[in-house]
Amino acid sequence: MILWLLNSLSTFVIAVLLVGGLTGLAVAGSVAARRRFPHLAQGEHNEMVGIALGMFGAIYGIILAFVVVTLWTQLENHPGHRRRRGQ
Repeated sequence: MILWLLNSLSTFVIAVLLVGGLTGLAVAGSVAARRRFPHLAQGEHNEMVGIALGMFGAIYGIILAFVVVTLWTQLENHPGHRRRRGQ
């Protein structure tokens, strides 16, 4: 099934479906939670959630930067890299 999907759809279409589907699922979950528990939207704990999300975002950014630097270094050190660049 997964091979058929990868062979029949372009990478762009798969990315749009994946990102759009996950975004739609997150929005639907948020709307459902606000309708089911309306008292949580007015709570005092919302400031703490903002701080926690900011902290998780910063940690994610730092980890992502380390991954990018590591992959870039591995690409630069690859023996076939100089041949492809014509050096």
